[in-house]
Amino acid sequence: MQVTRHNTEELLPQQLFASWQQRGAKALTPTWLECDGPRDFRARALGMALDGVHMCELTHPPVRIHRTARQIRGCDPEAYQVNLVFSGKAAVRQAGRETVFGAGQFTLASSSGPRSSAPKTHRPWPVPPPTCWPPFWPTAWTAL
Repeated sequence: MQVTRHNTEELLPQQLFASWQQRGAKALTPTWLECDGPRDFRARALGMALDGVHMCELTHPPVRIHRTARQIRGCDPEAYQVNLVFSGKAAVRQAGRETVFGAGQFTLASSSGPRSSAPKTHRPWPVPPPTCWPPFWPTAWTAL
């Protein structure tokens, strides 16, 4: 079993969000990520992988996540992502469907289709990601 850990607690403010983005460079599925307070972005991740099953516990401030068709063309493991929310509410949009989920609820998303998610307390849907996404791919998956 492979175990990975990431914690932003010991970083300088200007490194917090960038560190979280770079952490995602090793993610199974690339995504485009944005947040409102990158200098206050305190987060931690504990990941485990065993026999093709990847699980990750993430603790982080609200983020907006996009997985674009371009990112899918570049990397699609043809997997399903299962998310369990422990606190707060979020909205996910994929394949023309939108759902709101909160603490104690699961969502299921395919890695093969574009999707967006946002905290429910934030503006409904942010501006679409740029056509040239940054060379990092933060994750937002809890279990895959």
